[in-house]
Amino acid sequence: MAFAHVWIEVATAIGVRVLRVILAAMLLALAPPIFPNAAAHALALVLMFAEIALLSVNAVLLAMVHLAIVLNKYVLPSWYHRARVKVRESAGGVDHKGRANAHYSKLRQETLAELERTETYEAWRTIANKLDAFPAEVGEGGSAWKLDDKSDAYDKVLVKVYLNTMKTARERGDITSLGLCLRTVLHRNFAGIDRLLHLRSARVGTKVLVQAFNDEIVAAIEYMSTTDDEETAREMLKVLRESYRSLGRTALCLSGGGALAMYHFGVLLTLLRQGLCPQVISGTSGGSIVAAFLACHSPKDIVTSIRPDVSTRFGRRWFPLPIKMALHFLKHGVLMDEAGFSKTTKAYFGDTTFEEGFAISGLAVSIQVSIGSQTGYVLNHLTSPNVLIRTAVCASCALPGLMRPVEILAKDKNGNLIPFHPPDVKSYDGTITQDIPSARMTELFNCNNFIVSQVNPHLNFVLHLAEESHGRKQKSARSYQRRNAVQKLLRVANFLLLNIKYSIQKLLEVDLLDIRFVRTLQGVLMQDFRGHITILPSLTWTDYSKILLHPTEMDMQRYISRGEQSTWPHIEAIRYTMRIEHALVDGIRALTRRTDTSSPANKAKRQNSHGFLEH
Repeated sequence: MAFAHVWIEVATAIGVRVLRVILAAMLLALAPPIFPNAAAHALALVLMFAEIALLSVNAVLLAMVHLAIVLNKYVLPSWYHRARVKVRESAGGVDHKGRANAHYSKLRQETLAELERTETYEAWRTIANKLDAFPAEVGEGGSAWKLDDKSDAYDKVLVKVYLNTMKTARERGDITSLGLCLRTVLHRNFAGIDRLLHLRSARVGTKVLVQAFNDEIVAAIEYMSTTDDEETAREMLKVLRESYRSLGRTALCLSGGGALAMYHFGVLLTLLRQGLCPQVISGTSGGSIVAAFLACHSPKDIVTSIRPDVSTRFGRRWFPLPIKMALHFLKHGVLMDEAGFSKTTKAYFGDTTFEEGFAISGLAVSIQVSIGSQTGYVLNHLTSPNVLIRTAVCASCALPGLMRPVEILAKDKNGNLIPFHPPDVKSYDGTITQDIPSARMTELFNCNNFIVSQVNPHLNFVLHLAEESHGRKQKSARSYQRRNAVQKLLRVANFLLLNIKYSIQKLLEVDLLDIRFVRTLQGVLMQDFRGHITILPSLTWTDYSKILLHPTEMDMQRYISRGEQSTWPHIEAIRYTMRIEHALVDGIRALTRRTDTSSPANKAKRQNSHGFLEH
C-alpha cells in the first residue's frame, strides 16, 4: 500500500507540472503577440547558446587532434625510428622480418623522393608501381591489395556473376543476353565499385577483379557495335543509347581560388594528354578564367596553348600591383576596378559568345554566377548562347570586397552588345551560391559523375583531412605504425569537422535571426565542394601569400607543374570511370553510321562537328 501511495504521489506531481506547462502555453497563445514572440526569442537564444557551446567544444577537440597529427607527421622524424631499429637490432630485439621491413622502409623513402622528382605521368606511374610492390608493413602493399578480391567496400560475388555471364554471352555471340547485362551494370557505383575506387589503397589501379570487370564491359560494348545485320544493329543502337543515358556523363568542375585557380591549367593539361578531359566543364570565380580559356580554343590548339607565358601573353594583368589595390580599396571600398579586369578578359577572350565557343571547342563550358541576393545562374551555350564569355568571367570573379558586381552583356542578331539582364540586375561571384553547380549540370547534360579540381584556400586543409582519413596514399615516408596512428587521428578529426559543419548547418538553416547576411553565409558554408573524384593540390604558405597576386611566368610554371602532379594519382580512377563512356560513344557513332539513313541536317542535330553526342 505504501509503495502504491508513493507512485500515486509521483504521478500526481508529474500531472500537475504537465498541466501547468499546458496552461502556460495556452496563456501565451491567448496573450498579445509580443509575449509568445518574446518567449520564442528567449528559447531560440538558449538553444543557440547551447549549440554554440557544443560547437566550441568540437573546435577545441579538433585543435587538440590536429596538434597530435602534426606531432606524429612532422615532429617525430624518420631518423628517430631508424635509430630505434638499430638499437633493437644490437640488443637482439629485431628478427629477420624486422630487418627486412627496415630495409624496405629505407628503400621506400628513396623511392618516394624519386617519385617527387618525376616530370611525366608515365615516369610517375612506373615509380608508383614500384611503391605498390612494397609490403603493407612499411605503409604500401598496393600490389597485394589488388590481387586480393576481398573487400567490404564492394560486392565481389555480384561482380563475378556478371563478369562470367557477360564473358560467356560474348563468346557465344548472344547479343540479347549482353544487352540485358549492360542495362543492369551500366550505372554509377554498381556493386559498390565507386566506393572501392575511393579507398585508394593502391597508388595505381584497382583490384584485378574489378579491372577485369571493366575490361569485359568495354569488350561487350565493342562486340555489340560491330554487328553487320541492319535490324540487329538498330536494336543494339537503341540499347547503347539507353545505356548511355542511364550511365550519365562525367563533368569537370573548376573551383574558385583567386590566383590559385591557375592550378587548373595543370589538371587540364594532364587530362587532355591522357584523352580523359570530359566534354562538360564548369568554372566558377577563378576557375571561370580557365574554363573560358578552354571554350575559346580548338581541340588541336589547346594543349600547345597551355604554357607558363599564359599569364603574360597579352600584356595585361589579372591583378593590379598590391599598392594599387590598397589605394583603390581606400578610395572605392573594393580592391580592383572592374573596368580594368574587363579589359583583361577582352584581351584573352575577345567578344566570343558561349554559342561561338561551343562551335570552336566542342566543349559544353558553363560559368556559374550569382544574381540578386541568393540566386545562382549557370551560363552556357544552352541557357545563354549569345552572352559574351568575357562578361560571364567578370561576373563570376566579382567577389564582394574584390570587385563591384558587373553587367553581363550579350550580342543581338546584328552583333551589337546589349545587356543580358534588366538594367538594375547585376551579377557577382558564383562561389557565393554554388562553387560546384552539380545539380544544374545534371539537369542540362545528364551529368552524374563529377571530377572536381578544388583549390579554394579555405577548404584545402579540411578536404585533405577527409581524403587522408579514407586512406589516400601520401608522399610522407611514415612507418606503417605511424601511418595507421595518423589515419585514425584523421578519422577523429574528420568526425569532429562533420560535427562542426552540422552544428553550423543547424544554426543557419533554422534561420532564427532572419538576417540576410546569415542566409548568405548559409549558402557559402553548406555547399558540397567535393566531387566523386576530388583533385586537391597541397597548398603551401607561398601559395596563400599569392592568392591576390598576378602570376609571373615562374609562378605559372609552378602552378602547371604541381597541378599535373596533383592529378596523376587520380588518373587511373578517372580512366576507369570514363573508359566505358568513351566505349559507348564510339559504339553509338559506329552503329549510327551503319543505320542512319536520315538527312545530314538531322544527323547534325544529334552530333556537332566535334562529336558532342546529345542525350
